[in-house]
Amino acid sequence: MSKSSQFLGFSGDDLEATIDLGKILTLNNISLHVFEQTASWIYRPGFASFYTSENGKDFQLLGNVINNESGRHLLYKIEKQANTRYIKIIAKNAGTIADGNPGAGNKAWLFVDEIEVN
Repeated sequence: MSKSSQFLGFSGDDLEATIDLGKILTLNNISLHVFEQTASWIYRPGFASFYTSENGKDFQLLGNVINNESGRHLLYKIEKQANTRYIKIIAKNAGTIADGNPGAGNKAWLFVDEIEVN
């Protein structure tokens, strides 16, 4: 993992983040902001999974999100209401870069810059 003032970077690894909200709250949506710049071997995640838990141990899948939009700044957002204290997000790294793409045969980078909970 690498970090800058703007992004957390994961070389070949998935993002797995667990957030403790401190108490059970009602949430309406969760967003994950990522960056893609294939010339620098930075690829979007294949998908992002969002989970909730009241106790931090037993997580239920809220949903999976795939983003097929073009652009450098991408949003993975799930809009489902839930009462929860803990949120877990897993963003699946692209893995080994496919032939014909910049960085082919190497581990892809996954860059994440923001998680929003509303």
